[in-house]
Amino acid sequence: MKTDAEKNKEFSTVLADMVKGLFSGGAIGVLVSITGLIPFERAVWLGLLVGALASFRFRVMRKKQMEKRRKKEEEKQNTETTEE
Repeated sequence: MKTDAEKNKEFSTVLADMVKGLFSGGAIGVLVSITGLIPFERAVWLGLLVGALASFRFRVMRKKQMEKRRKKEEEKQNTETTEE
């Protein structure tokens, strides 16, 4: 079971990832609208949608990286204990 501190840290990372995705997606939408390819409102909303999806994908990738690191550390500790 997770402690309150762990839950708060996890929530803050999820929130930070979502904000990064929304800002970057919105910015890309604004840049596309400047080119005149699609109207401003549509470009910004599509950018925000893509940013939200990208933030979700970023979160999944970060979780996988953390699991790999944890497994490497466990393997390293196991090999160190067997060597002694």
